Amino acid sequence: MPEIPLTILAVHAHPGDETIFTGGSLARYAARGARTVVVTLTDGGLGYDPEGIPGAEPGHDELNTVLHRALELSTALRELGVSDHYALGYGDSGMAGWPQNDEPMTLCGEPFEEEVERLVEIIDELMPDVVITYDANGFYGHPDHIRCHELTVAALELCERQDIRFFEIAIPRSAIEAMITMAGGHEAELPAWVLDTPSYAAEDDRVTTLIDCSEFGAAKYRALCAHATQIDNSFFWELGEELYAKIFSTEWYIARRGVQSGQCATDLLEGLSA
Repeated sequence: MPEIPLTILAVHAHPGDETIFTGGSLARYAARGARTVVVTLTDGGLGYDPEGIPGAEPGHDELNTVLHRALELSTALRELGVSDHYALGYGDSGMAGWPQNDEPMTLCGEPFEEEVERLVEIIDELMPDVVITYDANGFYGHPDHIRCHELTVAALELCERQDIRFFEIAIPRSAIEAMITMAGGHEAELPAWVLDTPSYAAEDDRVTTLIDCSEFGAAKYRALCAHATQIDNSFFWELGEELYAKIFSTEWYIARRGVQSGQCATDLLEGLSA
């Protein structure tokens, strides 16, 4: 019977989130021989369309956006060495306050219990050792990210395997300050949300896990560039591969489940064997 490798499952809301939040970790553990799996809950249809029109504006081409983002995601996952991908295909619920937030067929508009069941099926099929997603605030308050967190927590309570390690994505406040410093002359060009640290920064003493992704910064940069329609990330492309890889050479997490005190400070899979 073939040996099943250690498995890390990252649950994300939209195409591109897998790279922005966990791309370095996915690439690192794939290179180590782990099975890395991404679940993408929505089709990202309310992102920027190929003409640069966001979902909230007249003339937005949602169908074309969905098609482009699926192709971009496929390219990004290859860059990161991701083993498997599950696309659940829910509609994008849009940013907080958008009229699409509660529409039928969107992630936030469909029955919660049915969505949980679908995620439980995937987790029971994969039997992952580690699951990663956003914190309760969805990292920065995006409705789909918050829903993603809630679904993942609920699914982990119901799945067959109860020793799965669960980590939430985080960036400590001191790290954000260091990133802004490293941006140097580009600081004034940083997107507004990067400087709005109260909306997403974690206090340093809450962060439990630091993953060194410095060897995989180039792969993460290429994966981010693959999501070419999402022009709100253009600042990061313009940093260039070398500076981007330097600034985003680390990813951080808060251990929420299945991790003993002091464990997994630098390795999500510490102490586990296939």
